[in-house]
Amino acid sequence: MLTRGDNIDGYKVLFPHNENDYAETYRVLGGDGKLKFLKRIKNSDTCEMEIVKRLSHHNLFCVTDCKSDYYVTNFVSGETLDKRLIRENDFNVYNAKIIVKSVLEALQYLHEQKEPIVHNAICPQNILLDLSGELGDLKLVGFSHARFLNQQPEKPDIKRLNPFYLAPERFDGVFSVQTDLYSVGVLLYYLVFGMLPWYFDTAGKNAAEIDAMLAAERKKRIKIPNIEKFELDASLLTVIDKALKNDVSQRFQTAGEFLEAMETKAVVSKGKPKEVLEPDKHLGGGFNDVAGMKDLKELLRKSVINILRNTEKAKKYRLSIPNGMLLYGPPGCGKSFFAEKFAEETGYNYVYVKSSDLASIYIHGTQEKIAELFNDARKNAPTILCFDEFDSFVPSRDGVRNSSQSGEVNEFLSQLNNCGQDGVFVIASTNKPDLIDNAILRRGRIDRIIYLPVPDAEARQAMFELHLKDRPIDSAIDYGHLSALTQNYVASDIAFIANEAAMRAAENDALITQALIEQVISENQPSVKPSTLRYYEGMKEKLEGMANAQPRKIGF
Repeated sequence: MLTRGDNIDGYKVLFPHNENDYAETYRVLGGDGKLKFLKRIKNSDTCEMEIVKRLSHHNLFCVTDCKSDYYVTNFVSGETLDKRLIRENDFNVYNAKIIVKSVLEALQYLHEQKEPIVHNAICPQNILLDLSGELGDLKLVGFSHARFLNQQPEKPDIKRLNPFYLAPERFDGVFSVQTDLYSVGVLLYYLVFGMLPWYFDTAGKNAAEIDAMLAAERKKRIKIPNIEKFELDASLLTVIDKALKNDVSQRFQTAGEFLEAMETKAVVSKGKPKEVLEPDKHLGGGFNDVAGMKDLKELLRKSVINILRNTEKAKKYRLSIPNGMLLYGPPGCGKSFFAEKFAEETGYNYVYVKSSDLASIYIHGTQEKIAELFNDARKNAPTILCFDEFDSFVPSRDGVRNSSQSGEVNEFLSQLNNCGQDGVFVIASTNKPDLIDNAILRRGRIDRIIYLPVPDAEARQAMFELHLKDRPIDSAIDYGHLSALTQNYVASDIAFIANEAAMRAAENDALITQALIEQVISENQPSVKPSTLRYYEGMKEKLEGMANAQPRKIGF
């Protein structure tokens, strides 16, 4: 592989990206002084070269130069969708639909060419999000498996493709427009629910074994977690169900048909539509899936969960039924994940809400959406409403002159008043608790204020064990030492380290070793700075009244 400073026909290598047995990729500087992306093909297969020369679409790269063994495109500053998912761990339904629609528009362009092109490798690793643009400006990349529709069938290379995104007939070498659309169905399911519709450990298994196991799994009815999301409705579940049919004739036949189905207006879920997909109330393990935090979990079981589970007993002893709790702490500490596991522990319906879900272009439109959301939660009680980035919903009204924004905060205050009596429990998470309106945090609205700090040594060790579980690892992994090396690393940091080590091991078909993990740790510093930690400790002191807080001086 070329190194920094090397030259390819006038293109100066600035950064070598990746290398495998098929190709090498580089960030280069062109003769015009602009950044470019260069891909050099190692073998004699010219199919990708012939395909990419024909591309001209907003959601695809446009080739600016093409030679016998490499091609060049404009450079896009971005990250792949799989890396964004590792970092953020969740997409709301609205953003999931934006991503899937953009992918479908790219596929519609490919499939409607004079010689139709089948991508054959739709998955999060081959979707590049443009950090300088909108979510819909993404680029569909990864054309090394793309083929013209009239080409001879060929079996997929399981070492280079994610088998869980492949349509059943792909294992027999068949590819078509419908095989691409099946992969989009898997992508939509993953973005909405945060998991694959079918999954098992493929380590040590050949293509035939993976095919047989997947075929057996896909004969079962699709299940979804017992988690509701705002704007997840029966129409979208029907779309997923149709896209993932084993029978090709029952799937969407064109990307345009898929897009038209996606355009159906989603509404707030009025209960889980059981006629489409069967909910599984036992997919999550509740607090058993949460590493560490023993004291916090025990506190919440006693003071919140036991009361929510037995409201009759609470009324008998005149115990106040809690309305909600605020989870705050540094980014990446797993606040949203903890909220989800809390919901599993209670057995309540779960609706995840981001600020964009309630946005409206109309005056007072957001207030109406807030009221509608709580009304639906009451109708489908018991329900947990989880608000992510809560400070964006209820910012402090001090000095605010925007009457609409104040009205939205007032609507939240009204809806939060004793909502626990109606079977609605609110979990609010934020990285900026000091920006929340003080009236929201009084007892009778938000009853518990919980600080989720960076994980301690015990929690970090448990996280490494959790993230490396069921992966091909060396038997000599020292989890205690890994924990000691990652002081002040948050949950998302550890998830990234485990995944990055796994990807590097996969490239060489090797085991994940202690040395490999330590190398990844050495290359990645904690994402939370010490000054940020001090800020949160100050917030903890302010919000929870730590014993060592200095009292305010009174008098002259």
